[in-house]
Amino acid sequence: MKNETFKMVAKLYGRTVFSSVLCFFVYVSIMMMLAMTAKEGEAVSDGWLLAGNIVSLVLQTCIFVALIYSDVWLQGDRDRNAVNFGRMTADKWRGLKVGLLASIPAIVSFVLLVAEKLVGFWGAYATLYRLLHITFYPIMVWSMGVNVAATAAGMSWGGILAAGIPVLVLPVVTTVAYLLGYAQIALGERMVYKKK
Repeated sequence: MKNETFKMVAKLYGRTVFSSVLCFFVYVSIMMMLAMTAKEGEAVSDGWLLAGNIVSLVLQTCIFVALIYSDVWLQGDRDRNAVNFGRMTADKWRGLKVGLLASIPAIVSFVLLVAEKLVGFWGAYATLYRLLHITFYPIMVWSMGVNVAATAAGMSWGGILAAGIPVLVLPVVTTVAYLLGYAQIALGERMVYKKK
């Protein structure tokens, strides 16, 4: 059981890294399209940047959730069958546990961001944090500002808390996916097929 849990955690972590790469390309593509629409010598308007960030955040969140959700849902479904046949004991919070374990690097990075705000050990850490959470880059832009060289010391505590939102996404997705899989509730089928 522990080996299977650690395999799940490793797979989830691999999926989060893969989603970061995909999300990076999505964000850069959207920003490049916006830059091409601006007149030569002029910056993209704030309204268009906001719209681009919102579209990017929606797409990036969908990519992240899609990559994580299906594996965890299937594990919840398999675990329900294993419980029904007496091969394991029920643990409906396994999705949360796996999500928290897979989030350890993100949690550590957030703790370091708070430490940077408090004691200022490395001024460039906020830039690294921004890159580590590229999957939700628009949130990083809103919480840290557009300036890539921004430091944690210059961030408000509200900005620090907003920068911590990506840390919560993985455990929430894994918890919901596992519980739905365990209950054998397939959202995709419910959206595509109507009940008679």
